Amino acid sequence: MPLNEARKDCLAGGWTAYALLRLPLLAVLGVRMEYHDNQDVRLGDIVELGMPDGREKARVVMLGDTYKRLELEASFESWVKKDKILKSDSIVIEWLGKNPLSHSDPNYALVGNYLFTGISADLKLIGRARHE
Repeated sequence: MPLNEARKDCLAGGWTAYALLRLPLLAVLGVRMEYHDNQDVRLGDIVELGMPDGREKARVVMLGDTYKRLELEASFESWVKKDKILKSDSIVIEWLGKNPLSHSDPNYALVGNYLFTGISADLKLIGRARHE
């Protein structure tokens, strides 16, 4: 069902404003997540992101506007929703290759292979997922 039809069904079905506020904001408004060049952000997209030592490649594995995820445990999605960690205009990426933020300094926390990030002009789409 297209998003606008779903939104009409919610309103016609007597959903309260509170219930609508609990849905991801961009999805309710019908706003698309887009890269700086106006292409839609999709699960599985291969992107480049500027890091201190140069540009690094990653894959989009979760969308903040819908909470759709790619190859992640359901518990991860539950944690993200419960603790409101992912904003509706942000994504989760998984580094391809070596994690550019990894370190071995025991004075700092370990870093995972995922990064929560907003959609900025620095995030460049370099390839689409093959599963689409």
